[in-house]
Amino acid sequence: MASGLYSYGGVSTKVRAMKRRGLKSNDYKSIMQMKSPDDIVMYLKTLEGYRDIFKDIDENNIHRGEVELRIEAAMYVDYMKIYRFVDDEKRKFLDIFFTKFEINILKSLLRKIFDEQSVDYDLSLFKTFFENHSSFDIKILSKSKTLEDFVENLKGSEYYTVLAGISEETKNLFSYEMKLENYYYQKVWKLKDKYLKGNDYKVVESIIGQRIDVQNILWVYRNKKYYKIDNSVIYGYIIPISYKLSKKELSALVETDSIAEFLLQIDNSYYSGLFENLVGVSNDKISIDTQVSAYLLKQISSLARNNPYSIASIISYLNAKEVELSDIISMVEGVRYKLKPEMIERYVIGNKL
Repeated sequence: MASGLYSYGGVSTKVRAMKRRGLKSNDYKSIMQMKSPDDIVMYLKTLEGYRDIFKDIDENNIHRGEVELRIEAAMYVDYMKIYRFVDDEKRKFLDIFFTKFEINILKSLLRKIFDEQSVDYDLSLFKTFFENHSSFDIKILSKSKTLEDFVENLKGSEYYTVLAGISEETKNLFSYEMKLENYYYQKVWKLKDKYLKGNDYKVVESIIGQRIDVQNILWVYRNKKYYKIDNSVIYGYIIPISYKLSKKELSALVETDSIAEFLLQIDNSYYSGLFENLVGVSNDKISIDTQVSAYLLKQISSLARNNPYSIASIISYLNAKEVELSDIISMVEGVRYKLKPEMIERYVIGNKL
């Protein structure tokens, strides 16, 4: 504890101060009752945690995509603040987490190409930091007109070989996103052994290990419930790492013949509480995502509480921030489509914990 306090005392204090600038329960309630996305932007501009993100935005003349980009930028800005605060030793591992931000940006650009939209990404709040740390040139990527251009423009980065090997038969958005996600988790899992030791190693192993297990469970569940694809295809996209869910248990999930059998298998595993609070709405795919995010948020937050002076404090904050930003996007979309507050509330997480 003494060594942890010495190493993480400052950053833990920094993170707690940043956390106090997040949304409160009354903020959630106010936002869900608003009449338009413009009203939400105006409200966020009054909050300390979002004032700088939206300060130069005219809420009366803002594009739908720009709102989401600004909300996503809040994550990068907070990461940058923490990165600049910590010492070089901690930056080594935070550099790995930067991969996740790069992949999020790549996925966003890929969606634009598949939707035949202009490829653009506003990094104004994060530009210099991103350019100094990224393995690809976003200016060049933004000139991509086709998928082939996009992959070719990744040459020289770590992501070129990840995407260049996708066969012609599977060149779809789903395949590209899954390849990137798979690459990220395998990279983090491998590099934790290189950069971490002691309690930090145990904490990261638990957090990333549970994320991998849950991603695999969710992937199998969706295919069993919605897509009915062949088991051989399911196996092809599974992240090849096991933590609390053994390979035998995962294979048993893939081989189940029904959702009822699948859920019974989960109930008899380490992740027995994962699906216990599914929301009964018509589009329950979103409800499942909400449930899984809430489950992971609780697990990671618990680790941080039990290990306050460790890297868990940083990871827990970044995870909670990611959830909060996802909640904001869900609330913006709910208000945009005139959903009632009680319906919007089903799709948000942070105000329930």
